[in-house]
Amino acid sequence: MPAVSKQQQKLFGVVHAYQTGKISADKVNDTIKKIAKSISPEDAKKFASSRVSIDEVKTVFTSPTYIQETLREIVDTKTPAHVKGELVDIFTAQMLTTVLKKLNEHNKTVLLQKPLTEMVAISYKILTY
Repeated sequence: MPAVSKQQQKLFGVVHAYQTGKISADKVNDTIKKIAKSISPEDAKKFASSRVSIDEVKTVFTSPTYIQETLREIVDTKTPAHVKGELVDIFTAQMLTTVLKKLNEHNKTVLLQKPLTEMVAISYKILTY
């Protein structure tokens, strides 16, 4: 799985270096840390090695693990961020993380694969019914 551009090759090179301990945690930003959590070192190395379709890169940023980590980060840092291309505020992130804690792994995955508006609507229903 190679990268689509030279910038992506560099990005995944940094991710791989962070994962293997060649770069310390204080030298990388939160984006690198989030990507490193959502991809294996082998896949990061493959992305850094050669070119790939943009669909494979999008898969990382739409994976349930990446989305869940982003929601937790919004709550922890109290800073809105983009999830699935939409800006998520602190209140919404808190509601979604609360609901995700109550769900089993299968239902979590199903919820996280839905569009953001559906995730919010379903979460609201779960909390109010």
